[in-house]
Amino acid sequence: MYANVNLEGRVVNDPEIKTGKGDKKFVTFRLVVNQKYGEQEIASFFNCTGSELLAERLNKAGVKKGRLIHVNGNLSLREYTGNDGNQHISADIGILDWHYTGTKPKTDGESSDNAAPAQAAAAGSVNPEQTIGDDEELPI
Repeated sequence: MYANVNLEGRVVNDPEIKTGKGDKKFVTFRLVVNQKYGEQEIASFFNCTGSELLAERLNKAGVKKGRLIHVNGNLSLREYTGNDGNQHISADIGILDWHYTGTKPKTDGESSDNAAPAQAAAAGSVNPEQTIGDDEELPI
């Protein structure tokens, strides 16, 4: 049995690629999901872990701290004793898949003036409307 979840949130820390048993690589990072309840906003933090394939995809895509992503995975709740001696619960996600959501944040070198033409080129261009003319000019 498993609890499948879909989360959309921001990456809290740069993803870390680690080596586990049998020299298999995996990736870990934290994700924060903000939910609004009226005027109050509540942040929930999730520890995310993915396979070697997902580690390579995240690395190749350049996922960094602060990026808005969507994660699909299996939820596990784990109890642990904190440094304060109290019992806590950790929400761990075994990542099945992920993708970017939202827009790419501006880098330090970009200005808002340069962003508009780049966005227009990336989105494609719209040609002005063309008219054919009268119905008599249409081919039969």
